This record gives sequence, C-alpha cells and structure tokens, in this order.
Amino acid sequence: MVAFDGDPLADIDVILDKSKVRGLYLGGEPLTVKAPPINARTETKFSYRMWQIIYDQKTVAALAKENRIGIR
Repeated sequence: MVAFDGDPLADIDVILDKSKVRGLYLGGEPLTVKAPPINARTETKFSYRMWQIIYDQKTVAALAKENRIGIR
C-alpha cells in the first residue's frame, strides 16, 4: 500500500511527486525504499543516443520495408 499526501483520484500528479509519498507498506509493515540518484545529464545522453542509433531515418525505412509498411 502507498499512502499519499493528497488524493490521486482527484489529481493524478500526486503520484508523480515523491514529496507527497507519506508511507509504503508491504504486508502491513512499513517499507523503506532507497532509490539511487539519477544523473539527468547521463540519462538524457543515453536517451538521445538510443533515439539516434536505433530510430534514425534509415533504420525506420528498413523496418518499414521488412514489415511491408508504406511510409509517406
């Protein structure tokens, strides 16, 4: 169970704001979760690199040809 400071049914953004989480419980016992810090620069570079390498125009054209999808 997750307890929030706010009503996620009234405002779904409550579940995206970590500061609004008031408690985590597993089997009725409090649960502590420590998430590793995220380096935004590294994540952005990774996402950008993946977009360029995997989904560039040549790759999309090749995928379309393989799957017989017409691209206009």
